[in-house]
Amino acid sequence: MNVFQFQQKKKQNYFEGWYTRLVDQEHNLNYAFIFAITTNEIDPHAFIQIFDGTKKTNKYIRYQLDEFHYEDGVVYIQHNLLSMEKLYIRDGALEISATFKNSTMLKKHLGFQSAMSYMSLLPLVCSQEVIFLNGEFTGLFKDETDTYRIKGTTYMEKTYGHRFPKKWIWIQSNHFDKDVLLSVGVGLIPLFGKLRKGFFGIIQYKQKEYRFSLYNFSKVSISEKHGNRVIIFKNRSYTLEIEVTNHDQVRLVGPTENAHMSLDVYESINASCTLKLYKGNTLLVESKGSYVGFENMY
Repeated sequence: MNVFQFQQKKKQNYFEGWYTRLVDQEHNLNYAFIFAITTNEIDPHAFIQIFDGTKKTNKYIRYQLDEFHYEDGVVYIQHNLLSMEKLYIRDGALEISATFKNSTMLKKHLGFQSAMSYMSLLPLVCSQEVIFLNGEFTGLFKDETDTYRIKGTTYMEKTYGHRFPKKWIWIQSNHFDKDVLLSVGVGLIPLFGKLRKGFFGIIQYKQKEYRFSLYNFSKVSISEKHGNRVIIFKNRSYTLEIEVTNHDQVRLVGPTENAHMSLDVYESINASCTLKLYKGNTLLVESKGSYVGFENMY
């Protein structure tokens, strides 16, 4: 399964979107971009969201549905494009081009190179995939005042379905003080006739991958501590504890029922977190993360 490719699971009342982050610490550049479509029967369109974590702004740019197309591993929306190897986006005076390399992919699980493993085959209301956990980028940034070369780290994922979960938590960071990469999704979704917590917690430490999900009989608990969100994953061998401190939430737009783009989604890409990974009672790693992507919609 190519998790980047356009799935197009339904013709109507369906959304599909690709989410990409660029962080260049030297130039204080911290962006997230969403390339997406909705085939909602009332308001079908393509769109791009430009989330500037430095300025703490988000811009939602609408396009006609026929300005979107997918070809040979590239998403095109008008003159903008995104693939696993490159990004180009232009909006007014803002122009960003980037080339990706040395991407860190997920390990295969039961033959699936997917965050959801075999559960990616189920007809869920919302599916989420990690395209790569980490990568390097180089490129060019232009705006109304400046032009300069950029380089840094990148992350990419995607979601598709007909609505976001009723409640969810999302966490992502590839900026830890140890050799750690993290991607977490927890959502309350209808599954096998009941509302259940569908989830994955994926951590790579020193290039070894540790997973927590329903498909490997893990459990998850969610709580609060001193105003921070605490998520604890457990399976038979390992425990992952994450505590997130929220900063600088910005309103994005997400899909409600039938992929109607009318849901207020509050996200930070300036959050911070600490995590601890245990094998039994033995602490394998404790690390602090910055530039943390965080949606606390639970």
